[in-house]
Amino acid sequence: MLGKKAIQNTGEQKAASILDRLDDLYSSGERAVQQAQLQARIQAAKERQQKYAKELLNTPASQRTQLLRRQIVPTQPQALPALPHPFTGQEFMFSRQYEEALAQFLKVRQNYNTRVAETYGSVKFSFEERRILITSVNSVLFRLRKLQKIYPEDKPLQDALKYLYFVVGEINPMFKGLYEEPQKRIGRRFQREEFVLDQMWFDQMSRMAWPPRTAALPEKLKVAVVNDDPTILQQYTLWQQQGLFKGWDFSFFSTAEAAVKGIAQNPGYQLLITDWTVANSSVLESVRRLRAAGNTLPVIVCSSYTVGQINAQQMFNQGFDGFISWADVTASGPKHLAEGLKRFFFYKDYYKW
Repeated sequence: MLGKKAIQNTGEQKAASILDRLDDLYSSGERAVQQAQLQARIQAAKERQQKYAKELLNTPASQRTQLLRRQIVPTQPQALPALPHPFTGQEFMFSRQYEEALAQFLKVRQNYNTRVAETYGSVKFSFEERRILITSVNSVLFRLRKLQKIYPEDKPLQDALKYLYFVVGEINPMFKGLYEEPQKRIGRRFQREEFVLDQMWFDQMSRMAWPPRTAALPEKLKVAVVNDDPTILQQYTLWQQQGLFKGWDFSFFSTAEAAVKGIAQNPGYQLLITDWTVANSSVLESVRRLRAAGNTLPVIVCSSYTVGQINAQQMFNQGFDGFISWADVTASGPKHLAEGLKRFFFYKDYYKW
């Protein structure tokens, strides 16, 4: 309306200039709208890119890359924490050990990172490569673990150990999680004799129980068995055919990861029997994931390790419920395994685990 009135109140020449002016204003308004729309699209694209980058940063591959490439600068000797009551020359001795161990670590790290520089998925090593790498890593790991007791708050030392723990599990998956501190379990007290299912302790326990109870295997049980030796898995089927585990439903897995996945998909399992060391698999890590998910399924380790070679309390704290020596099963026959499982179910019933 204002434009029309302005044109009516002016001559033709002025009217033309006013129309031109109006056209300019309209065009500039159009350009402003287009610019605003373009900026909005650019901003939305930036936000999508940032979101994608953040998601990418949290992927296992990205976290692995960050861990392998994280800068670790050793603390200067003069900046190391003072010892509370050092002997003569002790501070100098430990600071030298710190320097030497961190220098050794940086060499091991450089060698390993060079070896896996172009690898983004799972790393494959030959047997000889694995042996050489584990030897070099364990050498520096042993030194750093000793130094951690002296300098527990040193950040570079903590980062170096975190790197080595990860690398140990990457070189050989069965060692994954081995050095992590176990969490104390709630609701069950640790008793070594009960964990290793000791016969002598069991005899005393059964006599003390009131009323007297006898140990027996459950008549029906759905059991997952983990072992990477197919001949051992076949033994369970043979023993079942011989009537030793009558009524039990066995499922066999060659890796602990496959067993945990199967247990998650089928909540009907009532027992997991696993070897302690399974090739290309971390039993420890898998059981930790099982417990983290709130699964209280009993897990019995049946391994060729002897009782003297295991840390029973650490295994208990890491989520395992009992230990039976496979060497004893081999020497005494399958009834040794059955008797050990009977003891476990006796304790389970008695203590209401």
